Amino acid sequence: MILTDFRRAAEDLRRWRRTSGFALPATLVVIAGLMLLATGAFLSARLELVISRSHEGSVRAFYLAEAGLATALADASVPIPGWREFTFVTGSSQVTAVPLIAVDSVTTLYRLESRGMAGGPVFGGAVRTVTVLASRRGRGNLRPLAGSWREIPR
Repeated sequence: MILTDFRRAAEDLRRWRRTSGFALPATLVVIAGLMLLATGAFLSARLELVISRSHEGSVRAFYLAEAGLATALADASVPIPGWREFTFVTGSSQVTAVPLIAVDSVTTLYRLESRGMAGGPVFGGAVRTVTVLASRRGRGNLRPLAGSWREIPR
């Protein structure tokens, strides 16, 4: 009886020795897999941040371009033909006025183009351009034509 118990204990010891080295490699494989998942999640989050900043800069540049046009139309400070730059808190806008055609002896049709630039390291120098057709009677203010506001695609 003691002999069989001894043999049984010896077999259990051999079985235990064969499987004793499995825990460490299995743990290392699981940890490596978790590290790969964490790295993938980090890179994905970083990419989303870059995309969101780019979009924010693009939208900001669009509104800067519109603000430049609105400012130029409101104070009639753009020399014709010529250009003027407006500086805002979040960027700048360069407005260009180009005469297109004389409608009659008094009225002239102009194309005003505004280029909004949201600069700085955060927005990566985003640029958007908006244009509008405007008429001018004599030396009066430029008046935009209804429905002529357009963004110029890149």
